[in-house]
Amino acid sequence: MEMIVDSGSVKISSEVIASIVNIAIEETEGFALAPQNFINKVFSKNESAVKVTMGERDDVYITTTVCVKYGLVIKDEAKKLQSNIVENLETMTSLNIQEVNINIISLLKENV
Repeated sequence: MEMIVDSGSVKISSEVIASIVNIAIEETEGFALAPQNFINKVFSKNESAVKVTMGERDDVYITTTVCVKYGLVIKDEAKKLQSNIVENLETMTSLNIQEVNINIISLLKENV
């Protein structure tokens, strides 16, 4: 993603955006990124835990695959995770976050 600023341009790679999403997930209590080998088993193909899709005019679409702590109200906690991801991305990049899709593929019994 390239942005024009007063003194030139700034390019932000998809990998940097994915890293911001990873950190936002780690910061959100009750969630963890799904391990890559588990993702491969569930989806029967090589999917990444965070997928970044760039649209037009700085639009960004995120899909992430996570595990959630057992006992949490998934719908409520997923909303918190989505908000945390959007807040981090918008604050750090000024990009337009259009969607944050969360795939929950496993439960965690231990404290996260």
